[in-house]
Amino acid sequence: MKKVTLLIPLIISGFCLGQVGINTNNPTAMLDVNGEARIRTLPVAPDTSQLLAVDSNGFLLKISSVNIRKDVVGDIKYSRDTSDSGGWYLLNGRSIASLPAAAQANSSALGFVTNIPNFINRSERAKSGAEQLGTVGGAANLILTRNNLPNFAINGTTAIAGSHVHTLTQIQNSGSGGTGRAFSANNNGPRFSTQGSTKVLTSSGLHTHASVTLNSNGGNQAFNLTPAYLVLNAFVYLGS
Repeated sequence: MKKVTLLIPLIISGFCLGQVGINTNNPTAMLDVNGEARIRTLPVAPDTSQLLAVDSNGFLLKISSVNIRKDVVGDIKYSRDTSDSGGWYLLNGRSIASLPAAAQANSSALGFVTNIPNFINRSERAKSGAEQLGTVGGAANLILTRNNLPNFAINGTTAIAGSHVHTLTQIQNSGSGGTGRAFSANNNGPRFSTQGSTKVLTSSGLHTHASVTLNSNGGNQAFNLTPAYLVLNAFVYLGS
């Protein structure tokens, strides 16, 4: 079986003007391709090479690689990755002695002398004042103490209708001659009886109590301070 390749001629114009148009009669550049382009083989560029870019009109441009944002030592990122890669190291509190030599040097330059920070269950906070970068603090929950409560007054009072009866115990039988002492009661309330006289203990039981104890009924349970979140791993760039 023979393989047959069909060559379909393209419209190529503009030779006299120094511009070449492919599939167009009106080229607007030295080479104007009206359609897709494909290059089958490209050499590997050295680090000093410039990059190829395309503007909104399809014109090819070159830009210097120094203008491309690169990873910088100390950068922090979040990712679904679970392990170190490409100079990015998981912030899990490990010893910097376990890192490659270059990463150890960069870690020390950032102030992480013994361990890199442990970012598990933590969120970032911008530096303020004399705080040292990499310092960890805060808590995920809190138990309120009396000093945490707002300053407020709790007032209480007993019922006004506090009438009640006191039980009186007889001390000694009075005898028929009235020579003893006894407690008795009449329409005016309990009385203390002696020879020839009667003393009123109280004529009414209505009173109020000045001291009132109120229970907080609290359970001393901590409440969570963690806001709504998405779980990701945190990495620091320490170089390869």
